[in-house]
Amino acid sequence: MEFPPIRTVKQKASESLAAGRDPKRVVLFFAGLCGLISGIVTLLSFYLSSQMSKTGGLDALESRSILATAEAVLPIFQLVVTLCLNYGYLHAMMRISRGLYADHHDLKTGFHLFGPIFRFVLLQTLIYLAIGVLSYNASTVFMSLSPWGEKLMASITALMDEAAATGSVSRIDPIVYILLIVWLVVFSVISLFASYRLRMTNYILLDNPRSGALYALLSSIRMMRGNSMKLFKLDLSFWWYYVLTFAVTLAGMGDVILMILGIPLPFSPNAVSLLFFGLYLLLQFAVCCFAMNKVELTYIHTYEALQEKPKTDGVVLGNIFEM
Repeated sequence: MEFPPIRTVKQKASESLAAGRDPKRVVLFFAGLCGLISGIVTLLSFYLSSQMSKTGGLDALESRSILATAEAVLPIFQLVVTLCLNYGYLHAMMRISRGLYADHHDLKTGFHLFGPIFRFVLLQTLIYLAIGVLSYNASTVFMSLSPWGEKLMASITALMDEAAATGSVSRIDPIVYILLIVWLVVFSVISLFASYRLRMTNYILLDNPRSGALYALLSSIRMMRGNSMKLFKLDLSFWWYYVLTFAVTLAGMGDVILMILGIPLPFSPNAVSLLFFGLYLLLQFAVCCFAMNKVELTYIHTYEALQEKPKTDGVVLGNIFEM
C-alpha cells in the first residue's frame, strides 16, 4: 500500500477522537497509572537508600543485602509494568481507530500478552546489541586504516595491559575518544535506520499475537520498505510534541542542571530531587492527556493504511480480552 498523505491520517485521527467513546478516559488512566507507579518506585528507592545508610557493621550485612536487592528489583518492576501498560494503551487506541469501543480496562491487554511482548523486547535488544558490536568493529577497522591507526592500536594495547596489571586505567589517550565518537556516530546512524524499519512492530504484534515476535519484526521491515523517509516526515510534523517531551525531560533533570550551574536551593538534595521529579510527573501527565491520543492515533492510521489486507483474527479486532 502507498504511504498516506500526512494531512489525511491526521484528519482521520481527529475523526477517531471525536467519534471514540472514552479516548480521554483511556489516556487519563494510562498517564495516571504510569505516574503513580513511577512515584511509588521512586519513593521506595529513597526509603530503601535511607535504610541502607542507617545499617552498618557485619551484623547488618544480610539486611543491607536484602535492601540492595529490593532497590535493584524496583526499576525492573517499573519497566515491566510500564511496558505492559503501554501495549494496553496502544491496544485501546487501535480499537478506537477502528470504530470499536475501548475504555481503561483495555490497559490490561499488555499483561495478557506478556509472553509475546517479552520475546519481542528480547529479540529487539539482541538486534541492537548486534548493531553495537558490528558498528564498533566497523569503526575500529576504519580507524585502523586511517593515519592514526598505528597510534590507536598502541593506545588500546597499553590500556588493556594497564587494566590487566593494576585493575584500573590512569589516563586515556585522546585517540581512543575519537574512536568512541566514530563508533557512536556509526551506531546512531545504523540504529536510526533500523528503528524506522521496525516502527510498525508493536501494532503488528497486537494484531497477530499468535504469530510471534519474529513475524512482527519481518512484517514491519517489509511494510516499511521505501517508507522510512515518509515516516520521518510525519515525525517532523509532530516536532512540537517531541520538543514538549524533551522539555519535560529537562524539567525532571532540573536538580542536576542547577547543580551544574552552581545554583543552590534552600532545601536538602533529596528534597530538591523529589521536587523536580514531582514537576516532571505533572508535566508528563499534562502532555499525555492533551497531545498523546492525537499523535498515537495518527501513527495507527498510518499503519492501517500500509497494511496489505485488514486483519480479522488479531487481538484488537477480536474479543479475547474484553472486560
